[in-house]
Amino acid sequence: MLCAETSNPLPRARIYNARFCVTRGRSAGTRDTHATASYSASTRNFTITPSAALPASSTFYVVVEGLGCVPTSTCLTGVRDSSNLPLSDTAGVGIQQFLRMFKTADPTVLSWNSGPPPAPMLTARREFGAVTVNGIYYAVGGIKTDNTVTNVLEKYDPATNVWSVLAPMPASRHAPAVAAYGNRIFVFGGGTGTVAGWSQNVYIYNTSNNTWTTGPNMPRARGYVAAAELNGKIYLAGGTCQVSCSFGNQPLTLVEVYTPNSTTGTWTATNGTGVAQLTVARDSHTLTAANGRLWAVGGSGAAGNAMEYFTPNTGNGTWTSSHNASYAVTNAAMVLPSGRSLHGAGVMNGYLYIVGGLQAGLGPTNTVYAYDPIALGAGSWSTLTPMPTARHAFGSSVGIVINGNPPVTRFIVAGGSLTTSGGITDTVDSGAGG
Repeated sequence: MLCAETSNPLPRARIYNARFCVTRGRSAGTRDTHATASYSASTRNFTITPSAALPASSTFYVVVEGLGCVPTSTCLTGVRDSSNLPLSDTAGVGIQQFLRMFKTADPTVLSWNSGPPPAPMLTARREFGAVTVNGIYYAVGGIKTDNTVTNVLEKYDPATNVWSVLAPMPASRHAPAVAAYGNRIFVFGGGTGTVAGWSQNVYIYNTSNNTWTTGPNMPRARGYVAAAELNGKIYLAGGTCQVSCSFGNQPLTLVEVYTPNSTTGTWTATNGTGVAQLTVARDSHTLTAANGRLWAVGGSGAAGNAMEYFTPNTGNGTWTSSHNASYAVTNAAMVLPSGRSLHGAGVMNGYLYIVGGLQAGLGPTNTVYAYDPIALGAGSWSTLTPMPTARHAFGSSVGIVINGNPPVTRFIVAGGSLTTSGGITDTVDSGAGG
């Protein structure tokens, strides 16, 4: 039972005076693991965090009880929603207990393309940015089959299996960094397809009204850089740069931070100051938020099987890595089973997935690995069912695409290259976890 010990009071929610219990239906006095609950006054949401991984492939029930009195306030009975409104049944009678079910995933189970075949992209391309917002997959920029760089933006609704064309990006880009914050998509840098090389531009797409705006330029022009949002900030890690770097087009350890605001945003950590830098220089890698941390995985050359995670603790934060700066292994448990670049990554059902990519000397791969972020550096990788199509330089993203109880999540893999230097495709693979 995921609650406090039976000899102690259950965790209390001070605002609504609710009691929380998460259980598999086991007898009183037994539990699976300790858990802590935190409350956000701004969103009126509770987050329940277990101290250890929950058993895989198990169904749990979240029970919320509205009982007792709030200190220094009046007594409140019944369960209330995030707007502090009481929940009631169809007869208008207040609900005293609220039950919600969820199922823990089995990271070794991954089924591909179950159901109708995913519809192909409207524009075949490689090296584009991809992200999921509110269950909709977005693909922006990239290199088309005629080897020209594009500004095309398309969205895919996995629930309806339909692609649509949206307002084009202000400029054509390939290999940009893309991250979502709220209902907006932020596109950083990337290649211009001209002698100008990499771009410093920041373009912001609003998914609510299909419009683009321009943000403040990146401090340094970069391509093949990775971005991810964590705690309201967007981190840009690694990549390569050209004219803005004195050492030329080499993999970087550079980490910079962009803080979105209501209109665009500001750069709050730049030029190697204000935030810890990567341990391993890398480009063509992935950066993913999971378990309150950022996970940088893979990259070209010697970084191909290196993983490190960023903890945003006091000061500038810290990186914990599988390798040192000279690419020597320091934590074998974290090492990716096979090195790769231009791959995909995402978090599905709590697990970090690494999908496909380019293996040096071997070409595109369809292998899939999963890692439990709760284990931090003590975990190990699991090998999953490979995706149907070996590919690299594709766009991948994970999101809740079908609402339900429990909700269904899918890993969307679109486009990319089927050969080392070409074979641009419009095909889509869709994977669902166990």
